[in-house]
Amino acid sequence: VNLNDEYTKVGPVISENGVSNRATLSSMLKTSGAVAGINGDFFYMGDPTYTYGTLIKDGKMIKRLLKLKFY
Repeated sequence: VNLNDEYTKVGPVISENGVSNRATLSSMLKTSGAVAGINGDFFYMGDPTYTYGTLIKDGKMIKRLLKLKFY
């Protein structure tokens, strides 16, 4: 991928229903108009679902890192 190409953009894609709402990667890519995507985060799959990592989009923090205690 040529990241210097003016038509190339790399960034996160979020479910149109919000960060903590499940959606398939393919549906999020379709909604965003992306032509490719990588599922690159870890999620808690319980209820409610949430992402473990920090999420930054357009220079704004959408969600901060979830601090976990492992025993």
